[in-house]
This record gives sequence, structure tokens and C-alpha cells, in this order.
Amino acid sequence: YAQALADNPYAGSWSSVANMNTASDNLASMGTTTAALASGGNAPPITNKSEEWDGSSWTEGNNLNTARSHFHGAGVQTSAIVVGGEAPSVTNAAEEYDGTSYTTVTAYPTSKASIGALGATNTAALFMGGSPTTAESFEYDGTNYTEGGDLNTGRADMAAAGTQTAGIAIGGYSTAKVAVVEQYNGSSWTEVGDLNTARNGLAASHQSSYTSVLAFGGSSPTAAVGLTESWDGSSWTEVADLATARYDLGGSGNSNSSALAFAG
Repeated sequence: YAQALADNPYAGSWSSVANMNTASDNLASMGTTTAALASGGNAPPITNKSEEWDGSSWTEGNNLNTARSHFHGAGVQTSAIVVGGEAPSVTNAAEEYDGTSYTTVTAYPTSKASIGALGATNTAALFMGGSPTTAESFEYDGTNYTEGGDLNTGRADMAAAGTQTAGIAIGGYSTAKVAVVEQYNGSSWTEVGDLNTARNGLAASHQSSYTSVLAFGGSSPTAAVGLTESWDGSSWTEVADLATARYDLGGSGNSNSSALAFAG
């Protein structure tokens, strides 16, 4: 089930668009509102399938080399990277996507699931947190991982958006579901305004500037939610809910007024 947010920051309304070919959750999602990439997930069983979105329909692409779930990706449809996850054991396997196929690359420094991920391309990505719970983050340059600043709150299963030098990590799970939001400046994390509702398993408009982000869906302390919150660089404002409340979904997008929500 996929939905797109109309490019209207005031109405903030979601509209239904074409469904994916394969229903799944805990998948990796990358890209923009009109050029998204969805890979892996739990169908069930755990799958290695990938699909590309062109703004109107989904097309099956070449598969991951390692089928996995509970993982995230960074980059765009033509330059993406995924790391870690459950395959079904927790793995450190990493793969890059070039717009056509996945290639196995340097393994992530540690085996983790539900690692946060953001970045403009597969040569400038940032990964943070993960399960077992950690606060560590790593910058990826297309070949190597370099340790970056630690999150202030170690957690997993968060949403993220922005670039390697201007990123944002949203919500997640620590010892409980959290509303914590932190921004990264290329070397360190700073806590900023919390979400209105604590949750994990949420998604975000991946390719947004870190001052214009949409966060949606997730698992709140009581239930799956369709809650959508808009970030303007200083505070979160609730806007129109998703039509289908869900968690462990995929998300892509360009800003707090243009996003795509799928699967879950």
C-alpha cells in the first residue's frame, strides 16, 4: 500500500498511489518522492527482492545478494547502499546499488540490525545506532567506514534524513520507544526538538534537507499509528495522518511537503 503526500505544506494531505508488487515490512527504502528504491524485507519469508518507483508505478529490479529484513538504506535510486539487518541471523553484509544491480562491498564494522541510515549517495552515507542497542555512528565514503560522533541516545529502528554533513535521526527504540531527535553536523550529534509522539518503526522523507523533513507512521507505545509530523528546523507539527496506520514501513521524499510511504 503506497501513498504520496501532495506538494502542499498547508493541506499536508496523503493520496493513494499504485501498490508495490510485493507486500513486505522491515525493508530498506531510499530515494525521492518520484524515484524511490525499496529492497528486501519480510514478505514473509525474508526476501531479496527490490522494486523501483518512477512516480506512477513500481517495477521489479535486480535482487539483493543477501536476502534480509530489519535494515535501512542510504542514497538514491541510482546510487544507494544498504547495511546490516537480519538474514535471518544478524549480519554486517553491505551492498551498493548503481541503478541496475546490487554489488557486495566492504562489510559494516559490526553486525547490527535496524541501523539508521541517511545520505545523498552511496559514496557519502551515514549510519547510526542499531540493535543490539548502540550509540555509534559511521561515515561511509564508497570504500571505507570512519567512526563519527556517537548519538546522545543510543537506539535502533529510527527514521533518518539529510546528508552526511547535515543529517537528522528521528525517534526509535532505546530501552523504550523514544521521541528523541538529533541533528548531525559532520562530526557530532546535537539534540533538537522531540517528536510529539514517541515511536519506532517510522519512516521519513529521506532526501530532505534536515530543516524540512516529514516523519510518518510507526509503532507508538500503544499501537501502530498513521501519525505524520512535519519538521521546519525548529519544531514538529502534526499534519494529516496516513490513511493506513502502520509501522516498519518504507519512506522516501524530498521535503516536509513531498514524500512517499510504502509497505509496512
